Amino acid sequence: MAPIAIFIICIRENIKLRSLHKKIVLLTNRFRRNLIRRKDLIRINKQMYSARQANHIREFGYLRTLDFFVPHITLDETNEATRLSKIRTLKKALLSLIGSRITVDRYILGLYFWNKHRQHFVKRLTKKLF
Repeated sequence: MAPIAIFIICIRENIKLRSLHKKIVLLTNRFRRNLIRRKDLIRINKQMYSARQANHIREFGYLRTLDFFVPHITLDETNEATRLSKIRTLKKALLSLIGSRITVDRYILGLYFWNKHRQHFVKRLTKKLF
């Protein structure tokens, strides 16, 4: 399997964002029905996580929440064949954003599931919160 490049915008950490993240995680954790990604279960069984990380995954279903949360926006994933082209395009588009402020004008709660036959995420429920 070829490596995949993931393009991410880093977001400056702030108290309001961390507080919002914590509220959302604590509010929505009950809806995940103890779901844990298969690859995380495999990693836990192979002891690839510390005991603290494994317990966190068991409790919240994903490592990168609460104390392990790293604020970011994932823009795209690409394979080796399209990587250089996408890097050039994204770099050009993103250079104008450096140092700019982004306004959040709405929040949307979405529930998505993986459609194995179509190989993509399917939106099941979307609700505008504000």
